[in-house]
Amino acid sequence: MAKNKDAKRVIILDGKKNESRNNEGKNEAAGNAGSIMGDTEADPGYIDALTGMAIRKIAELENDPEDEGSADPIAGYGTGRRRAEKKKKKKTVRTKLLVFLTVSVIILITAVIGAVRTVNNNFRTPVRIYEEYLNKPEFTGEELSEAYGNHVAEKQFERLRTLLSGYEDYKKSLDASLLKSRDIYRENCERYGDDFRYKVTVDGMEKLNSIQAAALQTELNGILNDIDASGMVRSADPELREAVHDVTTALKKPGITGGYRVFCTQSVTGSKEDGPVSGIQEHTEIIVVRLNGRWIMWDGIYDILKMSF
Repeated sequence: MAKNKDAKRVIILDGKKNESRNNEGKNEAAGNAGSIMGDTEADPGYIDALTGMAIRKIAELENDPEDEGSADPIAGYGTGRRRAEKKKKKKTVRTKLLVFLTVSVIILITAVIGAVRTVNNNFRTPVRIYEEYLNKPEFTGEELSEAYGNHVAEKQFERLRTLLSGYEDYKKSLDASLLKSRDIYRENCERYGDDFRYKVTVDGMEKLNSIQAAALQTELNGILNDIDASGMVRSADPELREAVHDVTTALKKPGITGGYRVFCTQSVTGSKEDGPVSGIQEHTEIIVVRLNGRWIMWDGIYDILKMSF
């Protein structure tokens, strides 16, 4: 979870909060400040509508009856051979158009899916996920790990979690994390009312320089090396050992290639019997990094790993 800005100290940060911020960070912050839940995302219904429209057009072409025509009033023109040639030519044109429309639909769907993935993978994505889980009634540590991971090393993590699901200790840890999330949600309901809502607003950001990003990578490598040396890797199960090694290897390269210090205001509203609850705000700083092409919250790296190892 994000910590209070005044109390937060990350190994790579020098604490000089008054030094001038990177111009790029300023410009992006000016354009992107606002509620993190206000990000534009592609509407799945829009995709369905476009696809359906193209498919209906294709069906119309497929089902369009051939024009049998009528005998030409000019003697000798309405012969069977001429009608056959005309019919063949029309069918060829229809087939080419059908192929063109089919290819166009495939390209359109591919482009839209690519746009959705881009929208859902930017520096705001980890903050949006953090906000989402502040408001969730319940979840397991595995679910949180997967969400915070934002598809980083997705196949490797999926294989590892599948193997771990066969271990009783892992199942117990998931049950415990589920109960803990329910307790936290119930406490928030008692404090702010059953309809409480957390909101995280981005106020600004500062781009991490190459030295800071490299220091975070060094810290991450240390964590991964500790996992590689853990008892799990010395397990009698060779498949489990291999799965753990695959995850740690996947997270080391290409590794962290950039990041931001994102300055946020975290607020909560709700209503109780004695009136509405509002005006409760906390200024926080969330570090987000681009790890293997996926944006994650650095403070969530332990949540990503702890329920998997």
